[in-house]
Amino acid sequence: MSKKLIVLFIILMFIFTNVYSTEKEGSNIKKIDNNLFVIKNFGGNVAFLITEKNVVVVDSGTSFSAGKQIVDIIKGKTTKPIEYVILTHYHNDHIMGLDAFPENIKVISSEKTKDNILNISLKQKEENVEKRYPEYIESMKEELSSIEDKESDEYKKLEKQIKETEDFFKEYKNTKIITPGITFKKRKNIKIGNEIIELIKFPNTHTSGISIVYFKNRKVLHISDLIFNKSYPYIDYGNGGNTKNWIKALKNIKKMDFRAVIPGHGNIENNKSSLERQIEYFETMRENIQNYIDKGIKLENIEKKLNLQQYADYNMKRFYKQNIEAIYNELTN
Repeated sequence: MSKKLIVLFIILMFIFTNVYSTEKEGSNIKKIDNNLFVIKNFGGNVAFLITEKNVVVVDSGTSFSAGKQIVDIIKGKTTKPIEYVILTHYHNDHIMGLDAFPENIKVISSEKTKDNILNISLKQKEENVEKRYPEYIESMKEELSSIEDKESDEYKKLEKQIKETEDFFKEYKNTKIITPGITFKKRKNIKIGNEIIELIKFPNTHTSGISIVYFKNRKVLHISDLIFNKSYPYIDYGNGGNTKNWIKALKNIKKMDFRAVIPGHGNIENNKSSLERQIEYFETMRENIQNYIDKGIKLENIEKKLNLQQYADYNMKRFYKQNIEAIYNELTN
């Protein structure tokens, strides 16, 4: 495995980790409607609905520690049991907290998400534990030993990074990946008392299969990673990610009747603006990259030339080049 891929892997594992420690607990929780909340800063945005009988949770956070804190936050809001956890897709920042949830919960996902957990997540975890994390930690330690000034900011920063990586690795290694026990092919409705929750799967968008969760009575939509609000998105091109389908899915979702959107990452908005921005971003990127392709310009030069200032303030800048590469490959294959 190349160092470039190892670094990308670590970025994906760490991107939403350790944020909570810099925030006050209250700043992580946002009330969307009566008994409907969003918890931020533990990976993908986690929603939970307190129903007449129980609690329904959407996604579980990025790690065991994150999952434990999510459960504690929910317990601080209600004594009702967590009964359902809906997994929107297989990426680690949405599934790895599940091991900290009560053992008797019902875990729901699309069939495709379950397949991805079984065929991708479990295999990746085994490879990460046996090879990728140890290799990466060793490479950091070698780099640390090469720094002569042990009092320098560079040395202290890397030393701290090694400690955080080792701590995360230890927890990650001991965390079980939980597979869904209830699956659906394209759609599923959950009815609890007066609440109706609709699950809708979209193929080959952010990844090969992702589900949105529609709290019908509340007209609130958890759109998962179909929206990275004011951030560069991650396109899982190697596992079915496709921006043409992504745009189509967002345009179809835009026709639904909702008043608030919970994105996979970023802030909640009480309108459809985040959908419109995500569509506009992909259409702009695709148009610009296609123009370069038509002129015979290769990927490495497109990465140097393409500079869209309207997105200069977007977060997760590390994904910008990944977006160019994924869209370039999509348009040329």
